[in-house]
Amino acid sequence: MIPINEKLKAIFIALKTTPHKFLIDHQFNRMTIYNIVGGRTKPGLEILERLCQAEPRISAEYLLRGEGPPLRELGKSGSSARQLRGRQVHSPVNRPVKPIDNDN
Repeated sequence: MIPINEKLKAIFIALKTTPHKFLIDHQFNRMTIYNIVGGRTKPGLEILERLCQAEPRISAEYLLRGEGPPLRELGKSGSSARQLRGRQVHSPVNRPVKPIDNDN
């Protein structure tokens, strides 16, 4: 499995940007991004969703599972943020957890 910090580095390369430029352009906390990219912390679902909302080309499938390319073609299968919200998530004890519904 690809570590999340390596996935983010690949995403920034694919976007032809740097973590610094991305955080400035999309108003992320500097230390949040640098700590994740540096492998010091792991992002929560809220941060992953914000990344996908800030840049719609980021593939949620790649970010979460390391599958497919880091960027997706726009216009295919809805937004990455919607992909994240719509997934059936399981808790550590294997009970289904209701997906977040921010559309209401």
